[in-house]
Amino acid sequence: MENSLGIREYSEEDGKPVDLSKLEYHGRGEPRYAKACDLLVRGCNDIFIEYKGGILLVVRDNSPAKGRLWAIGGGIERGVPIETSLRKKVKEECNLELKDIRFLGVSRYFWNTGSSNNDKGTDDLCLVYFGRGIGNLKLDKLHKNPKIVTPSGYPSLRDSLHPGIRDFMDKVMKLVKQKS
Repeated sequence: MENSLGIREYSEEDGKPVDLSKLEYHGRGEPRYAKACDLLVRGCNDIFIEYKGGILLVVRDNSPAKGRLWAIGGGIERGVPIETSLRKKVKEECNLELKDIRFLGVSRYFWNTGSSNNDKGTDDLCLVYFGRGIGNLKLDKLHKNPKIVTPSGYPSLRDSLHPGIRDFMDKVMKLVKQKS
């Protein structure tokens, strides 16, 4: 079945629906989660949120990318449809609701540091989106120093961004300029 983001998700096996509740796992921080991150590619959602005249970026307060300006997002929750996981992550991390979500593409990040402070690094495959944020911004404890990046302010910030964030911000800034 194709979700509203244009991504096909299948929850059928042998002609029967899969019970997604059996797949759900909410144990980030548990030792077995850290072990899985040592061994597997992690699926993530990142979203560039249009908010108050610009694009919301935040400083990450956890690894990988600790101390860097980044988009809101993180791990796709196991057993949870992609759009539901994305909306939940955004609500948890910055207290915003999403409107007009668009799929932008896929990125992959290889990190020396791990999300669980492991010595194996992290390998993240990210589905990347653009959407409009509605509500009052309130960051969780893993993010700080929100920055609303406007099209006029972006050129002075551009070169300081991680290449992956910069590439998608280039796309997003074109979209924002088209709207105005």
